[in-house]
Amino acid sequence: MSTCARYNRRPTEEAFYEEYFARAEWTRDLPAILEQGIRIADHDGVGPMDALHVAAAAILKADEVVTIEKPGKSIYRARGVRVRYLYRR
Repeated sequence: MSTCARYNRRPTEEAFYEEYFARAEWTRDLPAILEQGIRIADHDGVGPMDALHVAAAAILKADEVVTIEKPGKSIYRARGVRVRYLYRR
């Protein structure tokens, strides 16, 4: 997997991404993601890209979505999947 971490020569971060995505579940049901994402954006007022991420998580029955979006952003209005903030230093 090509990452910004690789481009910026951050091997520890790159290793994290490699391990994380090797264990991640994936869905390729794009019509379902789009349909649910539009519903999330319309009903919860979540931004378009975040709504698609939340929709994919909901379809996969994820326990939560972890984001670096600061609390108070629109993604936190999404219902159905818990949204948690990953604090970065």
